[in-house]
Amino acid sequence: MSLILAPSMLSANFGELDKSVELVNEGAADWFHLDIMDGLFVPNISYGFPVVKAIAKRARKPLDAHLMIVDPDRYIDTFAACGVEYLSVHYEACNHLHRTIYHIKDKGMKAGVAINPHTPVDNLKEVLSDADFFLIMSVNPGFGGQSFIPNAVSEEAPPDAAGVRLRSAYRGRWRRRCAECRSTLRCRCRYTCCRKCRIWSCRPA
Repeated sequence: MSLILAPSMLSANFGELDKSVELVNEGAADWFHLDIMDGLFVPNISYGFPVVKAIAKRARKPLDAHLMIVDPDRYIDTFAACGVEYLSVHYEACNHLHRTIYHIKDKGMKAGVAINPHTPVDNLKEVLSDADFFLIMSVNPGFGGQSFIPNAVSEEAPPDAAGVRLRSAYRGRWRRRCAECRSTLRCRCRYTCCRKCRIWSCRPA
C-alpha cells in the first residue's frame, strides 16, 4: 500500500485561498483534503460549498472530502457536483451506512468510512467489501492541531482487510502488531516483519 499525502485545507490562508491551492498543486501532495464540519456532529464549523467550489475550480489534484456532519446523505449529490472524487462519512453519523456508501458510489465517487478513536475497528467488518477506503481518526474530530492519540493506531487491522486502503488521520498508514510479541511492526513492507522476533518475511531465507 503506497503512502498518499493529502494536506488539509483547514490550514489554508482563506484570505489568499488561490495561493494556498497553488501550493498544493505545485507541491508533492497527492490530494486536497477537505475537512467539512457542521457544529453538530463536532463542536466546530469549518467551511461549506462556496469554499469547496472555489478550491475545486483551481485544483489540479483530486479532492478528498471528510464529512464530520450529521446526516451526510443530504449533501452527497452536492459534493459530487462540486467535483469531489473521494468522500468519507463517519460510521457514527450514519443510520444506514451500507445505503450511504452506495449512494456515494452511484454518484461516481470513491466511498470512505471514518471512525472516531473510541470506536472499535471491528465495527468496520460488515462494510469491508463495500467501502473503497477507511479513515482511522487518531484525534477526536472537530479541531486541527490536537494531540495524537496513540491507542487509535495500536490495534490490528480488521480481518480480511487485504486490498482495502486504510489510512490514519495522523500517520497516513496502518500500524500493525506482531502476532507473537505484540510489538509494533516497523518494517515498511506489506509483510508481517518483526525486529524484536527477528522475523523478516520480506527477505529471502
